[in-house]
Amino acid sequence: MIYVSIRDLCEERYGTRNNSSYRKIIATKGYAPFRKDIDRLFQFVENSSVSLIPVNNDLEEWKEILLKYKLLPYDALIAATCMSNGITKIATFDRDFNRVDFLKIVDMI
Repeated sequence: MIYVSIRDLCEERYGTRNNSSYRKIIATKGYAPFRKDIDRLFQFVENSSVSLIPVNNDLEEWKEILLKYKLLPYDALIAATCMSNGITKIATFDRDFNRVDFLKIVDMI
């Protein structure tokens, strides 16, 4: 949520059109232009029922999910973390998670 929000604000304010240009803006300007936005996002998380969960550090599970579902490494880590925490629903725009049979994508539109 935070990544997508800041990426969208970066596109709106600086005209970035891809992750490379987004990363370049962050590398040169840092997060200072987004400080108030970041404060509001984190305040929202603190005031909501969102919980931060521990990352699954089981490398074998991570590797199995990576290979079985043909996910990018970070997506496989997210799926492995969901599995180890009993999470069966995920809010994401990343349709790659449709391949993960133990996760259901929550429709956010």
